[in-house]
Amino acid sequence: MDQVITCGVFDPSMNLSYTVSFVYARNCMVARRELWSDLEEIYQYGAQRNHPWLILGDFNQILRAQDHYSLHPYPLPLVGMAEFQECIESCDLLELAGSGTNHTWYNNQEDNPITRKLDRCLINEAWLNLYPHSNVFYDAPCGSDHSPMLVSHSNDRQRRKVPLKFYNLFTSHPDYPSLIQNAWNGQDDIGSAMSRLC
Repeated sequence: MDQVITCGVFDPSMNLSYTVSFVYARNCMVARRELWSDLEEIYQYGAQRNHPWLILGDFNQILRAQDHYSLHPYPLPLVGMAEFQECIESCDLLELAGSGTNHTWYNNQEDNPITRKLDRCLINEAWLNLYPHSNVFYDAPCGSDHSPMLVSHSNDRQRRKVPLKFYNLFTSHPDYPSLIQNAWNGQDDIGSAMSRLC
């Protein structure tokens, strides 16, 4: 189990306990199969079915097509995506509600920019029952090619001022001007002013 570390956590102030698994998956799809197997083993042979469980970290695998952006055509890793989805389903996991940046990794290459959502937080139903208002905030990358994650047990998260981050690489996409013009001229009045801006 060299791609996942699992710890028991006890909060004496609330007399609650839960399990956290920290993931740092390998880059190779074949090597990641060991991670999927390890998570399934923790679920099958541990007490995770009825005990709150949070799994977070760098899975080095996208889950959906929209988890990847690149200027140049890129073949989606369909087999890896399917294996990741199968692991999530077999462990009865859900994605923790989140906000912040959508893609959590950037390759830092101006001539061939690529962004992906490789980092995520997964939970089981027992976690959701214990912490129904928990959420994760994916901050902008700073000093790393990955976004830091901040998990909160409740929705009483303190707001902090964060400067606007804009990836200039988006402007090099051929459809960028028309997409921006359509977005600004659209008459979508659903949601708050901030969500319409996003």
